[in-house]
Amino acid sequence: MDEAFGVFAPGFDNAVTGLNGLGQAPSAEAEAARKSIVDALTPIRDKVVAAKTKLDAAPKDDKAATVEAGVAFRQIGSDINDMPDPFQQLETNASMKALAGQAPNCKKLPS
Repeated sequence: MDEAFGVFAPGFDNAVTGLNGLGQAPSAEAEAARKSIVDALTPIRDKVVAAKTKLDAAPKDDKAATVEAGVAFRQIGSDINDMPDPFQQLETNASMKALAGQAPNCKKLPS
């Protein structure tokens, strides 16, 4: 659990921080998409960080803390599964796809 949270906590934090740090989007539609992703990722990031912090504070042999971390991990997994696909608009919306093709940061995304 410790290793999993150790990967997920910085990953989600980097995603939220990076998306919040982007400059103004080239259109209101693109800005709404960015905000939607941030709004979906932020509570997940917060749960991951809280679960990691709580697990880190517990003694290493604390079985109750491990069970609690497992419950949190499953809930976070459920939250991730329930999250809308952040790339759907890039695939289905022609104007968003065109804007993404011109944006330097979007070009870095895996296709």
